[in-house]
Amino acid sequence: MLKDAKVIPDLRFKDKEGRAALADWKKLGYVSQDLNERCVSRTVEYSLNDFAVAQVAAGERPEDVEKYLQRSKGWQRTWDHDAASKGIEPAFKGFLTPRLSNGTFNASDYNPAQCGGCSWSAITYEATPFEYSFNVPHDMATLIEFMGGKDEFERRLDHMFKPNSSQQDLGVNGAGINTLMNIGNEPDFQTPYLYNYINKQYKSVYQSRALARKYFTTAPNGLPGNSDAGALNSWLIWQMIGLYPVVTQPIYLIGSPWFPDLNMTVNGNRTLRITAEGLGRESYYVQSVKVVLEAREK
Repeated sequence: MLKDAKVIPDLRFKDKEGRAALADWKKLGYVSQDLNERCVSRTVEYSLNDFAVAQVAAGERPEDVEKYLQRSKGWQRTWDHDAASKGIEPAFKGFLTPRLSNGTFNASDYNPAQCGGCSWSAITYEATPFEYSFNVPHDMATLIEFMGGKDEFERRLDHMFKPNSSQQDLGVNGAGINTLMNIGNEPDFQTPYLYNYINKQYKSVYQSRALARKYFTTAPNGLPGNSDAGALNSWLIWQMIGLYPVVTQPIYLIGSPWFPDLNMTVNGNRTLRITAEGLGRESYYVQSVKVVLEAREK
């Protein structure tokens, strides 16, 4: 992990290993647009990478924790508080925005809901900056503040699921999806669960379940995009379990299970049992949660 965070890889293999934009990251604290591809999404990804390093360092090299926690705030350096959405009234203000190596934001004709194809050579990969602006699972309190507080965060999150809100051709990974929220690609996997952070858990249940029912089927083409070695399948499994794992943290956001009683084997020798009293096809909102811990003899 430290090598990946500290050593610039052989750039002949920049799309295969390491962090190709590490020189920028170490010098500027963000990935610049004029010197790198995928500057916005890489900045978000490197921020989360370094947060993960800090979590491991807490147990292995405590002296490195603060360094990598500070680096994990790099996404904030590409947050332009003046950048505004286009074609939405009232507009949303404050987005991740391409930033040049001289420190200026490249906000000329900038539309956060577009990405120029979301390809290897674009400013973001597999999602628009509008979507990536929600993709900061390790710093949600700051993100909510940057978006204008809980009410504005909720309004923006609601807009993600608004029909015909997409302004970008999603390609095969999102065929038939016309919302900004694109469950066909990984950057949006956690988005429907973010209502948990503003005490609107019922909305997370509604939106995530609606996505599963609409875009996942038992047909041969029953996934809304490339499985990506089981990524989409895993999202559906967690949805049916009624939990969502927050990456890099020992936190599980609560959804709603699809089964009245299920058992999961954990670490090969323990069992997690989840029961849902009164569960029905249309009665699936969680009213309360009770956690029972059973002591085990060693």
